Amino acid sequence: MGTPTENAASGTVDEIETHILERKPAMLYFSDAMINPSRINLAQREKVDNFKAACCGRGLVESFNSTDDFRAKFARHLAQTVSERFEGLGAGAPPASGEEASPILISLSDKAKQALVKASESREGHILFINASGAICVQVGLEVLLDINRQTAREAAEWKAALRQLIECGLVEGHLSSSCTMSLTEEGFQAAEQIKLDEQATAKP
Repeated sequence: MGTPTENAASGTVDEIETHILERKPAMLYFSDAMINPSRINLAQREKVDNFKAACCGRGLVESFNSTDDFRAKFARHLAQTVSERFEGLGAGAPPASGEEASPILISLSDKAKQALVKASESREGHILFINASGAICVQVGLEVLLDINRQTAREAAEWKAALRQLIECGLVEGHLSSSCTMSLTEEGFQAAEQIKLDEQATAKP
């Protein structure tokens, strides 16, 4: 986390907080790469996790598991942020909601958006997550989004990352440590509606 300063938990946190307070676009990336457990400082890890949770909703918050993964996500998010904030100023049509795109929505992966929208349209508003000895299943109502018997390791990792995003951003309540039923929060339903509005606006000629 770093060395505490007079105003924040570390110099890095201080700079990020100042950046956000000045209403500048913040794009924060946290590594999920595998590491030897003996090298992990649990107290520092807890501080990082708490800071990550505190930033959700105040800027783009994303995780990556490799250099290539970071490079791909950063390029995509940077293009999205530039497009949302700078392209077509004074000439293009405003977003369907009449507001700037939420940092949370910009950060969500396509799979996270898919699960969120489908759950919002279901009767229960639930996402079923089943973890069976490493193989996982993701299901909404009767629709299976990830088949436990037909998946690659990468697909499973992508879906776990998508569900982790929804949890960390407060859009669903649940956990990934074991099988569970995740429930959409009010913020989750609102985000799903905005995703559908954005898709409709994009689809218009």
